[in-house]
Amino acid sequence: MLLARLWRPHLNQTVWQGIPSRELTTRSVVPQYRTRARSIHSWTCVLSSLMLLWSSTAAQAADAPLILVEVGELPVLITAPHGGTTMVPGVPVRESRPGERVNLRQDELTRQLAIMTSDELEKLTGKRPSLVVAEFSRQSLDANRPEETAYQHGAATVHYQAYHRAVETAVQTIRDQWQHGLLVDLHAQWLRPQTIMRGTRDGQTVQGLIERHGWDGLLGPTGLVGSLGQAGIDLFPRMGASEGQWTHDGSYTVAKYGNEGIDAIQLEIGSDLCDTPDDIKQLAPLIAKGIEHHLRLEQQLPTTTSEVSNFVAAADEPEAETPASKDAKGNPLTEAEEAFVNLLSDAVLVGRFSIDGVDDKNAQPERYKINKVTKVRGKHWTIEAQITYGKVDLAVPVPVEVHWADDTPVISLTDLMIPGLGEGFTTRVLFYKDRYAGSWYHGKIGGHMWGKIEKAPPVGLDSSSDSKPE
Repeated sequence: MLLARLWRPHLNQTVWQGIPSRELTTRSVVPQYRTRARSIHSWTCVLSSLMLLWSSTAAQAADAPLILVEVGELPVLITAPHGGTTMVPGVPVRESRPGERVNLRQDELTRQLAIMTSDELEKLTGKRPSLVVAEFSRQSLDANRPEETAYQHGAATVHYQAYHRAVETAVQTIRDQWQHGLLVDLHAQWLRPQTIMRGTRDGQTVQGLIERHGWDGLLGPTGLVGSLGQAGIDLFPRMGASEGQWTHDGSYTVAKYGNEGIDAIQLEIGSDLCDTPDDIKQLAPLIAKGIEHHLRLEQQLPTTTSEVSNFVAAADEPEAETPASKDAKGNPLTEAEEAFVNLLSDAVLVGRFSIDGVDDKNAQPERYKINKVTKVRGKHWTIEAQITYGKVDLAVPVPVEVHWADDTPVISLTDLMIPGLGEGFTTRVLFYKDRYAGSWYHGKIGGHMWGKIEKAPPVGLDSSSDSKPE
């Protein structure tokens, strides 16, 4: 079963199934989804769903979600709902109707701006933000509108819902891991061609930031917007002025997600500032620098130059191993927790999964490599899974919850929502001695999984051991 297709943004474009994608590196994960997925079974439900990676056994389909998603390492999400150019198959161009004005203008280079800003932020911090970028054309649907006015044809539904489920998942991940974070929604505008217009619904979508730091946290010399002004870019409205009505009608994304720990800012880039690839190359570092200022203000990055240099340099070095007897913060593990770490570190799960209503004799084989497990805090753990597909061979950290039945660890997921696939993904998997077993559900479909836990063969040996699934 296909576990994942992994890409990272890169300026050198290749083509996969007719859609631009980027070549792989080992520094970050970007799934570019172009296949329609069926139900996720067994361990795929545990691993790939949490990584925002989509399993698939189906061929390319016309209604496959046209979005680009990157799972980042910073409490920052960059979105670009109008940067795509691909028409959704079978969906005609939207039309204005009485009482409903339709804007079909595409912010084409905001897609490139989002990717390049992510690249520039990585240069500054050693880490990448999360990305959700529309590949579909605004002429087919508008992801920056409520669903009831976003599209006019049912075939657009899967694309709209996949986009917002990806945003929702990224936002919730930031809340869970960082308590608060930043969403930057990128757009283009032609009203003031040499100006960047900010949109926060007069501060409503950045209330947390204002409560912590006042308006200077956004508009001051080291605030995200203020730093752009310091770089010589014309800003509207002027510092401290009301944004007025212009953001109230078209700021759906920041209004929906700018709450409960998320500070959301819409940046409308003047057309003269994002008209050519050279414009993007000049603007992306400035936006990235503004985001870096914001992260420092929030104390979510090192604050001195030497600390930042060491932080960036460390990102290029192998990650230091956390002692098995301690969690990520250096706190001691219990005896049971330490045994769990030792059991699944450098391990291979070899087994099978079944589907209700199908004879267990036809149970499908499964095999997954786990490099290590680390306790983060409380019930929150990270499993580092080795994802291998074709030429892709990538270690991916997966956040999970672990509960305990006496000395037996159980990974538990309930009614998980997976972008583009739907809701209702549930699983319980327990581990004891050298065995694992559990159940999985997707809606009304379900089954079981079981198998053995083996130690991975030494590096350099054939990873396909002689072990056969039970």
